[in-house]
Amino acid sequence: MTLSDSAANRDLLTYLCARATRGSGGPYEQDGWELHTHPDLVERLGEIARSDRAVVAVYGYAVLEQKGVAVVVALGTSHLLFRLRAAPEGVVAATPIEPLCGNGRGWHAVDAWSSDARRLVALVKDARRHANTLEDSDLG
Repeated sequence: MTLSDSAANRDLLTYLCARATRGSGGPYEQDGWELHTHPDLVERLGEIARSDRAVVAVYGYAVLEQKGVAVVVALGTSHLLFRLRAAPEGVVAATPIEPLCGNGRGWHAVDAWSSDARRLVALVKDARRHANTLEDSDLG
């Protein structure tokens, strides 16, 4: 599965594309884009997702998708953005990423390393359930 270009993903794709850098053949690239997610964080995302099948590369960022909808995004070395109905509890918040966090966009920034892995696994499940309820009319 790949990430769809539906209204559900529009804000995220715009944000990632604007910050993307085309690769030049170096070792830190994926699908022709320079990596903007540290490999350790990609591994952490795969661990909490309980599978790396649904982790896709989008403009050099690691994104966990559910039926074509982005549910978790790994940024830099420690940021995980979860698409959730409400702010998560029981985790260490990370600096919000504007313009994705706030304003009812549904993205919440979490520190991947300071937060308990079991709680992050539960948030992945919550984000997947939330994605299953989203319709394009709700997002765009």
